[in-house]
Parts: sequence; C-alpha cells; structure tokens
Amino acid sequence: MLLPDVARDCFQQALAALDPQMLLRAFLRTHPRLSAQRDIVIALGKAAAPMLAGWLEGAPEPDEAVLVRPAGTPPLEAAPARLREFLAGHPDPNEVSLQAGAALLEAASRCAADPANYRLVALISGGGSALAEVPLAGGLDHLREINRLLVASGAPIRAINCIRKHRSALKGGRLAAAAGGACQISLVLSDVPHDAWADVASGPTCPDGTTQADYEAAWRRWLPGEPELHPETPKPGDAAFAQAEWHCLADNYDACKALAAAARAAGFDPVAVDHGADEMEEAEAAGYLLGRWRALQAAQPRACLIAGGEVRVRLPGDHGRGGRNQQLALRIALALEGQPGCFLSAGTDGVDGSSDAAGGCADGTTAARIRAAGLDPIAHLRRHDAHPALAAAGALIHTGPTGNNLRDLRLFLPA
Repeated sequence: MLLPDVARDCFQQALAALDPQMLLRAFLRTHPRLSAQRDIVIALGKAAAPMLAGWLEGAPEPDEAVLVRPAGTPPLEAAPARLREFLAGHPDPNEVSLQAGAALLEAASRCAADPANYRLVALISGGGSALAEVPLAGGLDHLREINRLLVASGAPIRAINCIRKHRSALKGGRLAAAAGGACQISLVLSDVPHDAWADVASGPTCPDGTTQADYEAAWRRWLPGEPELHPETPKPGDAAFAQAEWHCLADNYDACKALAAAARAAGFDPVAVDHGADEMEEAEAAGYLLGRWRALQAAQPRACLIAGGEVRVRLPGDHGRGGRNQQLALRIALALEGQPGCFLSAGTDGVDGSSDAAGGCADGTTAARIRAAGLDPIAHLRRHDAHPALAAAGALIHTGPTGNNLRDLRLFLPA
C-alpha cells in the first residue's frame, strides 16, 4: 500500500472508532435511566441523525423528537412516531434554519409547561449554529451577512460563537431557559477547542461563560460598525440550569487518540500528538507543524506526528475553491517536494470549506504532479484555490458527509 493510502486508511479508522451512534449506545449502557418523566428529544448538528438513532436504540420512545441536520448528512433510518425533521442550511443559514429554531424553542416550551412530566434531552453536535436560529434582531438576510463576515474574517471560533450567542434567542443557554427549569440532559459531540464544549452549536443548553463586554469587544474586533445591544445571556447559577446535566461524549482530543491508535496499528512508532497549531493562522500553522515534524524525524525516523484542531484562514474577496485543510495540504505539499513522507489534513465531518472534499493528502510528488497537469501550485495557494490543484494531483480526500464533527485531523507519516 502506498504511503498516502496508509494515511487515508488511518483517517477512516479514526472516524469509525468515534461513530456517534455507537457513542450514544455506550453512554446509555453506563447511565441507566432513573426518571419516569417522558422525554422530548432535540437533535441538532451534523451528527444529529446518528446521535438520535443511538438514543432511540437505548431509551424509551420519546413523546416528541425534533431533528435538525444539514442536507446530505446521513438520514435517520428508523424514525419515532412523533418526529419533526428539518434539513436546514449549512454553512449559511436559510429559511429552514429559522423554522428549525422556532421548532426547538417550541419543544423546550412544552417542558416548561409541564416540568413534572417532561424532560428535555438535547443531542448537540457541531454545525448547529447555522442550522437553527432565532435572531433577536434582523431577518435572514442580516443573519446571513453577519455569518458571511465572521467566516471570512479569520476570527477564532470562540469569538464567532460569542457573537452568535449574544444576538440569538436560541443560543447561549436561551434554549435551556425556554424549558423553564425543567429537567434537562445534554449530550455533546464537540467541534470546538478542548474543554470548551459548552460552545458547540453556540451552546443552546449550556450556561454562557461570555459577557456582554466580551461580545462587544469581539464585534468591534471582527465586524464593521458598532455592536447591536441585546439582553445578557443566562449565566452559571441561573435557575434555568438547576436540573440540568451535560456530558461531552467525544472531542478532538479523542479523535487524535483514535488516529494515533490507527497509526500504531499500521506500524509507526513512536506516535507524537501535538495540539499547538490549533487556532493558528494557516501559514503559521504550516511552519509550526513542519518544524515539529522535522525535529521528530531527526530523533526518531519511524515516528509519526498527529495534530488536531482547526487553523484559521482569511479569505480574499476573489478566492477560489477549497477549504482550510486543502489550503494547508497544498502549502505543505510545496514544502515536502522531493522529500520522503506524506501529510494528511482533513475534516472529520467530511466537508472542507466550499468544496466536496474532506481535505487533502500530499507527499513529495504532489507539487510536481500539479505542475504536470498544467497548473501552478503557488498561484493556486495565493488565490486560496487549492481544490483544483490537489484534484489534478489526485490528492483530495473524499468521504462525503460523515455524520460526525470532531474538528480536523492532521497526520505526518515517514516513508
């Protein structure tokens, strides 16, 4: 098997080890139900359908279920009797996103109306911020413009989520508040930095650790004009969370561990895991990771390097097609030209930026193959147009939407 194929296989094994339906089944086996209340279940995000499927396998039929997922993600194969499903917009919210947000608030309000008999079960995964929304001000066009500006700004995800929370009637704990203090349990698959899982989908059922001052500062740093002013979000200690519990089932650290196990099984040793490039600008992250890789190789020729998290990209107005993983893979393809080893960078959700690819896998021949196809890899890198360049070299990774979202994985393998 060629080295890039080994890297792709390790990535696929890591995805399989963190199947959301399997994780839900495992949670229910170790957390027996103690309440006689009837469940109202909401499932939101890219992993919503498999999470709901896992819940339905191990829990009683819910009184009502609301499923909000992007089009193209795996469907729910066995639906409960009372299911409302919304195929909403991602990465840009759409009209269905507004309908989904209203449905989630309505489901929570049923718990508030009869808290003695109903419990809110929230199955939350990444992607939910765009998929469901109830803006405190402005309509869909305004919402989409703010989302577009934030995504293109290169802002860190914490700043983006802070802004989203403070201008939403759904996010930043406001969905939990709509349940009126009823019993709640939230199960989370995290696509945000480690130990920040309360920000997943902008934290609809979690106390908000950011303040109005944080929101205003983030707006002034990353958006034009003065910030819109809205009421403060519910904080830790709020009565809305008196009967709430939260469990993070997996995050990017778990994904890195699964990838490390696959690399060891493939015969690479030692395996180093590094999270230092998380939230770095893409070009800076490339330099950091290459430095770590070369230092590791000098000491341990059979070692491999695994990195997690996400890198930030500032998009020019005339950018091409691709995403942060493809941009990083193309940059490192140029750095690795003529050298042994390979590099993989891919999103665990199977979607990278504005393309149909999950990411890219490059080795020492990739840049030459791009040129042999009549393309200039440096020009494509400058235009943020990595997708056609990597496609010409056969270096794209295609998984389709995986039904999961645990951020990105990166892997250096030695020859």
